[in-house]
Amino acid sequence: MKKPVSFIIIVFAFFHFAENSYATSINLVENGEFELPVTTVDSSQLEAIPGWETTDTAFEIWTQGKLQSPETGSDGINTGQHYEIHSLQLGGTVTASQSFTVPDLINTVAKFRFDAWLRDVGSGTYKVEGSLSGELVPNTAILANQNSWINNEVSFDVFSGEIITIFFSGDQTASDSRGIHIDQVEFIVDSPQSKPQIEVKGGYIKLDVTSGNPPPALDCANASHNGRIVIDEIYGSMYICTNQGWITK
Repeated sequence: MKKPVSFIIIVFAFFHFAENSYATSINLVENGEFELPVTTVDSSQLEAIPGWETTDTAFEIWTQGKLQSPETGSDGINTGQHYEIHSLQLGGTVTASQSFTVPDLINTVAKFRFDAWLRDVGSGTYKVEGSLSGELVPNTAILANQNSWINNEVSFDVFSGEIITIFFSGDQTASDSRGIHIDQVEFIVDSPQSKPQIEVKGGYIKLDVTSGNPPPALDCANASHNGRIVIDEIYGSMYICTNQGWITK
C-alpha cells in the first residue's frame, strides 16, 4: 500500500520548526547601567533618571574613570556611567528602587546581579521583594572594594505575573561623597520557549487513507515511527503508531 506521504511531510515541517525554537533570557531592569541621554561631566546630581526612584532629593551619577573609579566592569565591558548610593545630606540614608512585573514564563528562576565599587568608607545594602513571593532577598550588605567592580549575584524562584521591587540603600558617613557605587544592574529571567504548532485556517490537514485495510506492520516497526497517523476511511478508524504497534481510535 502507499505509505502516508502527506503525514511524513507534515512531521518534517514540524521538527524543522522545533529545531529553531529556544528560550531567550531577558533583563527586566530598566536603565540598569544608569545611562543618560546626554553624557555627564564627571558627576551630576539629577532629580530624575529613567527607570528609578529615590528617597533623596536627587541621584548622583558618575562618569567612568572619575576619581579612579574602574572603567571596566566585572564582565570586562566598559561601564559608562554609574550611580553612587549615598545621601546628599550628611549622616543620612538614601534608598533607590525600581519595580517591574515578571511576564508569563516557563522557567521562573530569576537571577539578580549588579556590580559594585567602594570609593572609600561608605556602606550599602540591597534587598528584593515580590508581590506574591514576599521577601526574596533580605537586607544584604553589598560586596565592594576599592580596586575593581565586584559582581554581586543571587538566584531565586519567582511567580509569573508578580511585581518585583529591588532596593539599594546607602549612607554618607564622612564629610564628603564616599558612598558605594553600583552599575550594570540586571534581573534576568527566561522568556517562554516557543512550542511549534500546525495551524490551518479555512482549510484541512489531509492524511493518507487505508481503503479499509490495516496499515502495514513494517510502517510501525520501531521507535522512529511512533506518532505516525493514517485514516481508515471505510470503517471510520484512525490508526496511530505507538510502542505497542498500530492502535485504533
